[in-house]
Amino acid sequence: MTGMDEVADDLLKLYNGLKTERDGFGGTWRFARWFLIPHKVDDFSARPSDFVGRVRNGTAKLACERLAGSNLSYVMPSHEQWFRWGCRPGDVEDEDRDEADAWYAACTDIALAELTRSNFYTEVYECCSDRAGLGTGALYGGPGKDRRLLFKSIQPEHCCGVRDEDGRVVVFIREMLLSAYDVADLFGAGSLKGKVKGAYEEGGAKMYEKKWVVLHVVRRAKKPEMGRGWESVYVDVTEKGVLKRVMEWEMPFMATRFLKNGESFFGFPAWLSVDGEIEELEQIEKDLAKARRVAVDPRILEIASQVGEVDLRAGGRTVIDPTVLDATGGNMFPREWAGVGDVGLSYKQLGDKERRVKDAFFSSLLDLFDSYDGKNGYPTATEVMARQNQYLMQFFPSFVLFADDIQPMLDRIFMVLYRAGAFPPVPDCVLKPVMNGDVKVGVALNNPGVTFHNRVALVLQRVGSDAMMSALREFAELQEVLPGAMDHFDKDFVVRSRARALGVPERGLLSETDVEDARRAEMAALEEQQSMMEEQQGAATEKDLAAARKLQAEAERAGGK
Repeated sequence: MTGMDEVADDLLKLYNGLKTERDGFGGTWRFARWFLIPHKVDDFSARPSDFVGRVRNGTAKLACERLAGSNLSYVMPSHEQWFRWGCRPGDVEDEDRDEADAWYAACTDIALAELTRSNFYTEVYECCSDRAGLGTGALYGGPGKDRRLLFKSIQPEHCCGVRDEDGRVVVFIREMLLSAYDVADLFGAGSLKGKVKGAYEEGGAKMYEKKWVVLHVVRRAKKPEMGRGWESVYVDVTEKGVLKRVMEWEMPFMATRFLKNGESFFGFPAWLSVDGEIEELEQIEKDLAKARRVAVDPRILEIASQVGEVDLRAGGRTVIDPTVLDATGGNMFPREWAGVGDVGLSYKQLGDKERRVKDAFFSSLLDLFDSYDGKNGYPTATEVMARQNQYLMQFFPSFVLFADDIQPMLDRIFMVLYRAGAFPPVPDCVLKPVMNGDVKVGVALNNPGVTFHNRVALVLQRVGSDAMMSALREFAELQEVLPGAMDHFDKDFVVRSRARALGVPERGLLSETDVEDARRAEMAALEEQQSMMEEQQGAATEKDLAAARKLQAEAERAGGK
């Protein structure tokens, strides 16, 4: 067995082990595909038409789509600066922070523009759709052939992986279904073997129609090469051979969970607590549909001995032979033959269950986020917390988890654009030395810190900011009886924190150095103004004294005469 064959065998064993964990989610995901996201197929051979039009009640489907869409509008809005890069604590000296932050801010603007130019928002929506419906979404990100960033959503049914103790993905395996032509195009005709090679050489329809499973495996490299710490290997499952092996700078895949599911690679969806209600909604809709058909097109009971035809007109009369009545005058017909059941009760049950399903998808919280009156803008954190505290606190873990899951992808985007020369020249302050023992052998770029600046993040920031402002108001009152109480607050920190919590962009805030310079200039201007006033007052005083001395001298001369 050659070295590459050993690698392929090792990776196939790893894949088979991880696929066992994934298969355990099959039932849950099939349920979700059926009721929540029927527009997405769950296997390579299925067609969208196989899944569309199967659901009678669209409450869960629409709520899931709204939750997925909210990830874009509230977390990653394409028209806003939803994140910003900046210095990590301790990466730069205090005197260099302003220069470093300015460079990272310029990089952020460029990256946001590149994301808009790429297919990021299209693919990340599909990723968020899987995240909301299946509990797990996956996304590939890297450089494209046309000098743009390229992204691709990966369905959870087609991937598996491993996370480390920090929850970061350290192994990612993607299943790809490729034709012989695709394999040759991606990896070269010389990489083809066995049946795949035969299909390619035969040409014709077989070169395109028959599909082969290829695994794309990315894992931490045992021996990093030139700073590349990830091993990327493509494995032909049919022939059990390696098609291509390259080293990567970063992990190119992201796997995000709606909620943590223990130590599993896969996440926990929000709707599992109401799966029974989702199924019951379907049954109630079936019952109501039957009742509506009966009400619109009622059942007709024809009597064999009746006189004439059944009169179906409004107010029509149908004469029945009295011989069909019993001796006591009571009718012998089933009493329920013309009834449609208690439709009102069914509609009440329908409404109750729809509300519970919507709550599971945080629809009440999203309703609040969507409330905009044009006069007062979006609701404040106080209003959100007062009206939907429970839902916000339930949503908070999911938001934090998403922020943690997407950060490696943002690091990947940063480095891809940096290596492509998309950023301005790097200031020396953000470079760190690369040491070989005590010898400096080069420099490397510090990965930036990430701060989210979207609507959800702002609400959560305002929660703390509003608490701080409430404390300031209380201490301002305390200042009247305890002078010096306000001296315990860092006024600059309070002002900058409040501005950020209210959504002021970083570029709208002066740097701390600029603030200090402005204050010194203002102080110098005041001192100069005061000096001029003192000079003017001194000149006036001297003038008055001179006048007084002149008057005194004249008086003395007059007295001597």
